Amino acid sequence: MRTLGASRTKLFLIVIAEGIMLTLAGTMTGIALGHLALEFIGSNQESTQARLTGLILLSDEVYLFAAGLAIGIFAAIIPAVQAYRSNISKILSKN
Repeated sequence: MRTLGASRTKLFLIVIAEGIMLTLAGTMTGIALGHLALEFIGSNQESTQARLTGLILLSDEVYLFAAGLAIGIFAAIIPAVQAYRSNISKILSKN
């Protein structure tokens, strides 16, 4: 992207935005798969005293979502900083 004329800041923001999108998709998929698995387990259990269900969203799951998002943003910062610090002339001169 830098070779096509993008500024350092724009490239940094693109990498961060990509990390946030991937994190959001992964977090939502993970929570959905967890609920599907819990619903599957609940439908196949034989106990009638404590029935498990994956159809209920708990308010505590917001913390899981926030933690996943924070970890994803932190993980995206490392490649974003590396892209920001890259020397385009040195990269283009390598064979």
